Amino acid sequence: MSEEPQKKSSNLTGAQETLLATVVARGMDARDPRPILNDGYANSVLSRIRSEYDVDLSKFPIEPGQASSIALRGRQLDKWAVEYIQSHQKSGTDITILHIACGLDSRALRVQQKCKSATEGAIGIRWIDADLPDPIAFRKSLGDALPDPGGDWEYSLVTSSTNTAEWLKSNSIQADRPTLIIFEGLTMYLSEEIGKQLFKDFIDYFPSGQFIFDVLGTLTVNAQKRVKALQATGAAFTWGVNGGALIEGFDERLKLTDELKQADYDGFSELPQLTKAIWWLAWYVPRLRDVGSILRYEF
Repeated sequence: MSEEPQKKSSNLTGAQETLLATVVARGMDARDPRPILNDGYANSVLSRIRSEYDVDLSKFPIEPGQASSIALRGRQLDKWAVEYIQSHQKSGTDITILHIACGLDSRALRVQQKCKSATEGAIGIRWIDADLPDPIAFRKSLGDALPDPGGDWEYSLVTSSTNTAEWLKSNSIQADRPTLIIFEGLTMYLSEEIGKQLFKDFIDYFPSGQFIFDVLGTLTVNAQKRVKALQATGAAFTWGVNGGALIEGFDERLKLTDELKQADYDGFSELPQLTKAIWWLAWYVPRLRDVGSILRYEF
């Protein structure tokens, strides 16, 4: 009898390992009869991980309401990315989209699919997925479970570091176009000092553009012992942001254009009843309003 092939290690630890919880949540949503994000790649990724890697996905017990919430957050960021593309299609301006801390996210594929129906003229779209070396190596190992977007898009997958200015230059990322910078599930693992430097580095490097990303409030950060993904990985939240004005104050070139609390998300009515009730409570109780937000800035 032949021995089963030895499974591999993901080499993901701490905050990097929490990306697995996000994929589990998106897979749950995709299997739902009425999916919100409907990430068609999430379950292919999970299947490949289960078959090839020594990874215990059961330590991420995602509840249905949590999966729906993560899916709705992802869909809102996708929507803003589509809006950015379509606004530049109208003006005929080529753009760059920089998706940092991309993990195992299929955002480029989802956004590309949503833009296929656009009637405006074609433009040059340079999409760059970036993350730390171990998540990038893990992503590459999954092969066609998470393919690169094809078509006319100029796509690249690059490794980043904690020094923003350094990795932008070392990857020869051009600063010749308006740039949309996306990050999801990142800010809460930074310090305020590092976060402030990150925004400054991007604003100094690119001529103009937008930031779209999520934040957690200090109330959530202080209650992090209840977050099962953190318990499973040993990661910790380190930065809470109560309102978009804080980050707008980091640099005079930043302008806050949208700040959505959870109950403001497009598609809120699609959430499970219990989740909606909790979000509405957070909306009406001032102390709870800043549990989390999605922010959009221009620079």
